[in-house]
Amino acid sequence: MNRLKQLYNEAKEEYDQRVSLLDRTLYRLCKKHPHHATKAEIHAKVWIIGRTYGTGIERIGSSTGKQGGVMQSLVKRIWTKRKRVHEIIAPLVGLKHPLDERKLNLIVEQHAKLLRLISPRSKKQPRSQKQARSFVSKYLHCHIPLVPIFDSVAAKYAPKLCRFNSSMYLEESPNRSDLTYYKHCCRVLQLSKELRQFGIRPKVRIIDRMFIIESR
Repeated sequence: MNRLKQLYNEAKEEYDQRVSLLDRTLYRLCKKHPHHATKAEIHAKVWIIGRTYGTGIERIGSSTGKQGGVMQSLVKRIWTKRKRVHEIIAPLVGLKHPLDERKLNLIVEQHAKLLRLISPRSKKQPRSQKQARSFVSKYLHCHIPLVPIFDSVAAKYAPKLCRFNSSMYLEESPNRSDLTYYKHCCRVLQLSKELRQFGIRPKVRIIDRMFIIESR
């Protein structure tokens, strides 16, 4: 059996047994509260997604000095800019598998917009940008499951499964995209294309689990 196909099947089996219920709970949370109309729903989504997915966002940015200060600052930032946050997420709503070039382009463009909007100003750049990048990808993913997740595991092990080359760039690069996240999404798309050759209908969340299994 092809190694890529075997890895995907292994990742899917583990996902179904260990992770699927947790993800469905997060998806339901965001589906029930898709907007940012109240501080309560923003608070719930930021804390639950940020801590459940281990984004590391709470370790960077300005803080009040109190426990959870950074997370509270993020909640406040999203609340203050809630109209713009909704405008960024809205074009992604309704995107379904499979991932393709058009959808990827839109995902990367909107990810970059949200990243710029909520990234804390910090002297710890690029560390703060790195942690915010991960949080934004996971926050968007919980609202739209087609959005690829990015974190330190994906950054290290996605290149081992898919070596990036210039031919993977889209003909029209997303507007002011975050290059690191863009290249990762291009890898996810390429892996998705290769998996479809085996009759698999790949989901980006299972591809993400492939990186975790590869890390062991």
